[in-house]
Amino acid sequence: MRTVIILETMMSLLTTFQKNSLSRFVSLGAANTIFTLVLYQVLLYFISPALSYAMSWSLGFIVLVIAYPKYVFGNAITFKTVSITSLIYLSSLILGMFVMGLFDYYKMQTRISIFFVIFITSLYNYCALKVLLSRMRTK
Repeated sequence: MRTVIILETMMSLLTTFQKNSLSRFVSLGAANTIFTLVLYQVLLYFISPALSYAMSWSLGFIVLVIAYPKYVFGNAITFKTVSITSLIYLSSLILGMFVMGLFDYYKMQTRISIFFVIFITSLYNYCALKVLLSRMRTK
């Protein structure tokens, strides 16, 4: 009996997760972030924090402009959805580099500051994509 309740609860959570764009955004973003974060940390041995950020971000960009519209927000992959996602992420890169520059200017530890940059840009990305892509889906 108890096992059945646990399984039903887990299935309910899984269904909610699949329907919730924020959960999908966080999951896909987490996988991509882990990859780009490891790359960023490695690149720091060779190049500046801002350039390390830009290069690691660029690799994750290709996955996101295709995966987010379709798998997170339920839009077809079209030139328009890829363009909107690209513009949001390009503006996010500028925001991230600006914030990274501020942290670097104030001598914040570069291996820690990336986590603040990720949080700020992720919040911006989700809100902007949710608003713009949901408007496209209803048209």
